[in-house]
Amino acid sequence: MGIFSRSGNDHPAVEPTGKAGGITYDPQLVDRLKQEHQELMRILTEIKKATAQCHFSQLPGLLADFKHVFLNHVGTENVKIYVYMQQHWETDADTLSFVSGVRKEMNEIARVVMKFIDAHLATAPSPVSVMMFNAELEKVGAALQKRMEVEETRVYALYHP
Repeated sequence: MGIFSRSGNDHPAVEPTGKAGGITYDPQLVDRLKQEHQELMRILTEIKKATAQCHFSQLPGLLADFKHVFLNHVGTENVKIYVYMQQHWETDADTLSFVSGVRKEMNEIARVVMKFIDAHLATAPSPVSVMMFNAELEKVGAALQKRMEVEETRVYALYHP
């Protein structure tokens, strides 16, 4: 049992790699992250549907759900993908530079997404503000969709033992 393992078999143990603070390879991680991408897009679709049907009372719950899934996803990626790959590719300057750049971009996108979510959790859209909300939501959704495509086609391909 690893130093970070929990009792029971519900989560695999996180074992050190031999380096201080090292992150190990998780063969199921990419599939889980892709499923989270699908869940994020599903929630965005539900948010769009709620605004289109003027069900503004549903938005706080949907935005809170989105925030929860998004924060967990970004946190997992930051540690289990980006830290791992920075360890794994430390002797390949080009790949390391690419990984670092993608990580920095994701952190910027995450800040924009969180600003959007927090602003609209504080003041939910109304019939008067729904057009502005929808415009912002489209931008956030497009940025996330583009980002997910980059991760799934380029970044996750670099994640291997």
